[in-house]
Amino acid sequence: MPRPAPSTPATSAAEADIRAAARTLGAQTAAMVAVAVVLLTAIAMWITTNAQRDTDHQLVTATAAIADDVIDPPPRAWEVIRAPSGALASTPGMPAGLPDRAALDAAAAGDPAIERDVRLPSGHFLVRTQDRANDTVQIVLDLGPSDSQRADLLTALAQAAAGGLLFAAVTGVLLARRVLAPLRRTLRLQRQFVADASHELRAPVTLLHTRAQLLDRALHRDPTTENLHDEATGLVRDSANFVDLVDDLLATARPTADSAVTDLWPVARDTVAAATPHATQRGLRLHTVHDDHPAPVLAAPAALRRALTALVDNAIEHTPPGGTITVAVAHTRTRALLRVTDTGCGFDTADPDLGTRFHTTAPPTGRPRYGLGLALVSDIADRYGGHLDVRSTLGEGSTVTITLPLHRRRLQPPWRRTTSSH
Repeated sequence: MPRPAPSTPATSAAEADIRAAARTLGAQTAAMVAVAVVLLTAIAMWITTNAQRDTDHQLVTATAAIADDVIDPPPRAWEVIRAPSGALASTPGMPAGLPDRAALDAAAAGDPAIERDVRLPSGHFLVRTQDRANDTVQIVLDLGPSDSQRADLLTALAQAAAGGLLFAAVTGVLLARRVLAPLRRTLRLQRQFVADASHELRAPVTLLHTRAQLLDRALHRDPTTENLHDEATGLVRDSANFVDLVDDLLATARPTADSAVTDLWPVARDTVAAATPHATQRGLRLHTVHDDHPAPVLAAPAALRRALTALVDNAIEHTPPGGTITVAVAHTRTRALLRVTDTGCGFDTADPDLGTRFHTTAPPTGRPRYGLGLALVSDIADRYGGHLDVRSTLGEGSTVTITLPLHRRRLQPPWRRTTSSH
């Protein structure tokens, strides 16, 4: 039974992203549950508080209406009755600070029934004072049990909420991991496929490059084949680029440790040289534009060459005969720019599927187009901290720019730079 391929740091990074996504989903689930619990707790406390308040109000109101003595008040209540003569009778055990004589005086003076929420060092009370035909009565109701009941309810709800939040968080993470498990397997299979396919291609490509080198040496030793020297040299260069391409595909399945400080100009020059025969065959003019300053970036040369080749190839296929394709290298203080401009048919940049894999606009006649170019270039730009900018006008042409961070280490400028024109 074959052993599974060992995970690479790139794979580990992807799986770490998936685990982070699972934790995020769990946290979001817990947050939603928290909001629901807080709302439910607030509603429950509001309902409970209002119900207790109504019950207490009904109790003191009914007691004040029927009280005829202070001997047998309702539970947790005290009664005070003041006769017209001013004599005051109260239930034994009246809390300190009560009765409320100011309320008794106000009610006797003709104020309607007075109901107050009173907090004293001795406790929390609801005091209702009411003037009757022959006397003034005051009912004192202890609210301490109601307060304790609400506190116990709030504690129980808080404990239930904490348990619910913990359960929701754990359940959310587990469910998220289960949902994302197919994505994790897909990522592993994708990287394994890229690695396996690139590994299988590397052997025949290396053999092809070796044979091209032997052919080049043999032709250079034979003076009768002088007209084939340039073609043989180009074959060696193209096969070397093919080897680099396969190596770059392998690099996508492992960390980008193959990155190096790379000047964009040689990449542009070599890519244009390799694509010139194809452009000439199509009746196009392909040339480069650059300044005398290097544009160093931290990236794998093969990856940059692959991205630029895709853009140049796309421009060639979408530019009618007689058109011009320009590959420009420039830089700002912090960014290096690799720009491909053509005078082709252009395309609609508002297309929401632009840059999506396997999506292509109406292709011209010629070899099939698969809609992978811009997506691959965008992936390469993202890999090295850059981005892809696409500007186009229908019927006038397109400009596609790869923008990458300019590396701090300055490269030594070459003794001489020339603009290649074909």
